[in-house]
Amino acid sequence: MRDIHLKNSLFDVRLAQLKDVACLADILTTSFYCDDKGRFARLKQWLQPLIRWGISLDLNHRLTDDSTRYACLVADRLDRPARAIATVEMGMRYVPQIGRGISLLDWQASQFPYLFNLAVHPQWRRQGAAMQLLSSAEQMAARWGFQQLYLHVLENNLPARQLYQEFGYQFYKVEPGLRFWLDSKPRRLLLRKVIN
Repeated sequence: MRDIHLKNSLFDVRLAQLKDVACLADILTTSFYCDDKGRFARLKQWLQPLIRWGISLDLNHRLTDDSTRYACLVADRLDRPARAIATVEMGMRYVPQIGRGISLLDWQASQFPYLFNLAVHPQWRRQGAAMQLLSSAEQMAARWGFQQLYLHVLENNLPARQLYQEFGYQFYKVEPGLRFWLDSKPRRLLLRKVIN
């Protein structure tokens, strides 16, 4: 994949390489597991090295898998190439097709490109890296021959929901899951974008 530039962009987008794993694991750990409030905050702090190690193993596995329908994109600063500051992964997931039958027996699902693990280093947030990654993922999904792209966002993650809305993602379905009912955790919203 060639580097993709947006006007007035500070970033290059490229496919991740194995040498990026440690940096990406840091970005993902910081973005998803390093809150300093809430229950278990102190426990999470102690577990961060273990969490980072687990993320590294998962990334290594996905990057060395021969799947033709997986991509890990990273954004580098233009002035410091080969130093990832943001990432997003895209793979294939089964998505239930709404409106295709009224009973569980009529339920159908098809595979579509699905975005996950969109994360930006805290120092580089709100500067366009996430938008550039989303744009690059759309281009890749179109090259794969798809016109729809899906992702999940937590109901209470208002900054992410706003970003996705501004980028054209629309609500598709609520997926509460068991944790919502047992522990009052925020629901997962499935969003969809139709690519032109």
